[in-house]
Amino acid sequence: MVRSVFLLFTLVITTSYPLLSQASKTDSLRALAGPTDLPDTARILATIRLASEYKSDNNPDSARYWARQALQESERVAFSYGVAQAQLELAELYFNLQQYDTALLYFRQLEIYGLQQRDSLFLKGIYSHLGLMHYNQYKYDSAIVYFRLTAELSQSLQLFPDLGPSYFNLGRAQQQAGKTEAAIASFSHAITVFDSLRDGNNLGRIYNSLGILHKNLGQYELSADYYQRGLALAQSEQDSLEIGMMYSNLGVLYKTQGNYRLALDYYFKVLAIQEALRNLEALPGNYNNIGDIYSSQGDYEKALTYFNMSLAIVKEQGNQYKTAFYLNNIGDTYTRLEAWDQALASHREAFEIAKAINNDFLKGWSLIYEGVVHASIGDYEQGMAQIEAGLPYSLKINDTYSLIPGYISLGVCYRGLNELEKAIAFGEQSVALAEKHEIELYRKALGELHITYQLVGNYRQAYETYVTYKVIEDSIINEENIQRLFATEANYRFQQEKDSIQLVGQAQQLAYEKDLEKKAIQQRATMIGLVLALLLIGLLFLFFRAKSRSNELLQEKSIELEKANQALVQRNEEVTAHREQLQQANHNVEQLTEIGKKIAASQSVQQIERTVYEEIHHLMDSPLFGLGLFREKEKDLFFPAFMEMGNAFQEVSYPLNEPQWPAVLCFNEQKLLHFGDYELEGPSVLGALPSPKFGVSPNSMLYIPITKDQKRIGVFTLQSFQKNAYQGIHLTLLKNLASYIAIALDNAAAYQQIQTQAKEIQQMNLLLEQKVAHRTQVLEEQNQKLTEFAYLNAHKVRRPLAGILGLLSLMESVDTPDASSYLEKLRESALELDTVVHQINQLVSLPEEDSQHEDFVL
Repeated sequence: MVRSVFLLFTLVITTSYPLLSQASKTDSLRALAGPTDLPDTARILATIRLASEYKSDNNPDSARYWARQALQESERVAFSYGVAQAQLELAELYFNLQQYDTALLYFRQLEIYGLQQRDSLFLKGIYSHLGLMHYNQYKYDSAIVYFRLTAELSQSLQLFPDLGPSYFNLGRAQQQAGKTEAAIASFSHAITVFDSLRDGNNLGRIYNSLGILHKNLGQYELSADYYQRGLALAQSEQDSLEIGMMYSNLGVLYKTQGNYRLALDYYFKVLAIQEALRNLEALPGNYNNIGDIYSSQGDYEKALTYFNMSLAIVKEQGNQYKTAFYLNNIGDTYTRLEAWDQALASHREAFEIAKAINNDFLKGWSLIYEGVVHASIGDYEQGMAQIEAGLPYSLKINDTYSLIPGYISLGVCYRGLNELEKAIAFGEQSVALAEKHEIELYRKALGELHITYQLVGNYRQAYETYVTYKVIEDSIINEENIQRLFATEANYRFQQEKDSIQLVGQAQQLAYEKDLEKKAIQQRATMIGLVLALLLIGLLFLFFRAKSRSNELLQEKSIELEKANQALVQRNEEVTAHREQLQQANHNVEQLTEIGKKIAASQSVQQIERTVYEEIHHLMDSPLFGLGLFREKEKDLFFPAFMEMGNAFQEVSYPLNEPQWPAVLCFNEQKLLHFGDYELEGPSVLGALPSPKFGVSPNSMLYIPITKDQKRIGVFTLQSFQKNAYQGIHLTLLKNLASYIAIALDNAAAYQQIQTQAKEIQQMNLLLEQKVAHRTQVLEEQNQKLTEFAYLNAHKVRRPLAGILGLLSLMESVDTPDASSYLEKLRESALELDTVVHQINQLVSLPEEDSQHEDFVL
């Protein structure tokens, strides 16, 4: 009897704390826990309650001390209930301190106690804690098991209010484990429970989780729908913390879509709420989100400012997890600033903290991003080593935001080491993963894969990847997406008139809490009963008022669903249009290849110009086309003919010292010129617009330089009388066409040179043959003449020679006074013989003009 009185006294003291200050509570409990005349069990219960108060007051050392005191005393007196309660306090304390291994030991002992006692209610609480503990350690499969046990026990015990949180936690674990359909089913069960209880707070939490789930699936409109529902509930209850969380999630959604302006607006709304509430726990996270937006926008100095603000707060709070988290963000920002040493130092410091607290998420993130830094500076071996060391941690918890940069950088490393097959494999893996998660990472993955495809010569894949890259880049801030999201936000905004329904839910929840308090504090039963009776009457009245309003809301919801269906149809049309755009891009690539083949076979500038004009006319609006060639001697750009509607205009040239002409500016600065509205945009680029040399000025113009191996060849231009006739896809196509034109012009020039040289050689060979034939004819004629002369005049040679010989013989044999006459005769015969010999010499000699040698240059 005395023991029961003391126990009742203890319970009255411990349940009357809402009327006492914190100091009074702990002082009273310390008095009860100390040496007193109270029974051991009452003193132990007071000690356990004292440990609980210190735990609530965020004093873990004192809480641990008194819980251990209670455990020792309970074991000493064999008070099993006291042992279990003391272990529960210690388990929850270590759980809150994230010392999960120690907490698990106590929870295991408590599970055994609950099974021995067959206490389903007690076991439900233990399983809920075990599920949360495994969830926080990213052990989602184990968490699913315990949360499902919690839901089953809540169902069997008919604890309908507890069934909602059980299904909610189960859905979160299934969501993280990638079991999307199961998660949606669990969330649906939880919505049914909370909706029947009019529990707006928990409904908002589920809408938030569904928003995250659909965001991760890339279903952004559905995600925005759930976030807006949660926001409407939070606003109706004037719950600033929930409103801030929904704003934050909407900011994340828009950031994921690349709408940084709208994301930043929401983050600053969150910042205003947090600063008004002086919520130092949430402020670092929002500073980090703002820094992340500035980093995505390329304003890295502002990003560092906000990241460092986050870091300063969490360091002061002693939160190691968040310290490592923000250090990694700071390291990534330094990487983008190419401050490599600071980046490596930040990631390494984060990794040391991650090792100290044994957190796989932070370990994987730190190692992978350190590898990204090494890959960025060309240290490919070290980069691969760091990334491969971090991948197992990130794969273990499916951390896609670390895996995607890791795969991108592995592709870069293998490309740098010329292992191109592996580079392509990791590049394609990064693109597939990034497509469903982050538009900025998706754009970066496409850009790196495009480069790798080019290196292996897979130009088709390179071009298709580049087209997708440009589409993503051009849609980073897309006004149509902004308008659609604004429309979704407006369509699903709950009206303020829902206050009455939320008031019913709050009142029912208040009735439930009051009922529990009545059972715990019997002396207030009468007063609480009267209050509940009055509240019940008011609730019935409000309920019947709200019922009619609910019907109206159901009607409105039907209208909203119809609008959502229309939005879905519109989305399907957009997907179809995008598919057609990609098919058209593929068709353009094929046509570009065919055009390249045709102009490469062209053998003259005129033929090239005609071929390009005829082929490009099928791809885009191009009524005017011109091909200008650089003439080094004249220092100008020479257009042999401008093509307009299939007709060729007169030739025209533009001196290179007159930069007011678009063709000259394009050639001199070697840059593409694009005018969507020439009269409006031209003056800002060219100054005063010159009068055209023929015809009238078109509205749209494209001038593209033509170069080959850094040799400037000329320019070509497409022009249209329509405004804004050429878009990004046309520019990409024409830049590639410029390469084909440069090759064709170079080939044509080489062909013309070869033809000219061949003609010169042919003319020289013909002249040489004529000379040889002429000389042969002259020799034959001379030979004939010599033969005839020798035949006809042989006696003429013989006669003076015989005379000379005869006279010599007479002079030798006869000594006569006529010797002088003989000598005269001998002189005459000799002269006659000399004349004959001279005639022979003239006859056999070649004409002077034929005896001269000519030089030939081949």
